[in-house]
Amino acid sequence: MLCLFFLLPKGVVGQEAITGSGGDIQSSNGSSISYSLGQVAYATISNTQKSFAEGVQQTYTLKVTPVNPGGETEGTSIDCIVYPNPTSNNVTINIKNADPSAFNYLLYTSNRRLIKQGNIQASSTLISMVDLPSGAYLLTIRNSKRNIMRIFKIIKDNTLQ
Repeated sequence: MLCLFFLLPKGVVGQEAITGSGGDIQSSNGSSISYSLGQVAYATISNTQKSFAEGVQQTYTLKVTPVNPGGETEGTSIDCIVYPNPTSNNVTINIKNADPSAFNYLLYTSNRRLIKQGNIQASSTLISMVDLPSGAYLLTIRNSKRNIMRIFKIIKDNTLQ
């Protein structure tokens, strides 16, 4: 009788979310990424040092503090966002608190192969990803001294409208 209780559970509970859209992307090297857009309900757990949003897939962003051998502090932090993410065509780099012409970008595959690079000329710079296959890419923002300022993980999904 006890065995039937374990074999016939009343219900199965798993992580679920109500989202506007989402999907899975399979890259040519076999890795995959799952993402969701427009999640309307989630729980946040936080304390004075950390915050955790349960069930929410966050945009992956790394902030890298550059090494300044001369002890210079000028330009060690920038206010930079990249959107839309995920994308099907283009991404836009927005730099707010610094001279954008002092920076350049490098776009890498998930295997760290450089595929695009260029100078950032304006506070809002468009990067075309139309010709790239679906997958994960790393967008690196560097200053004129080649110090890495920010790294963003960009998801390219050709099935998005």
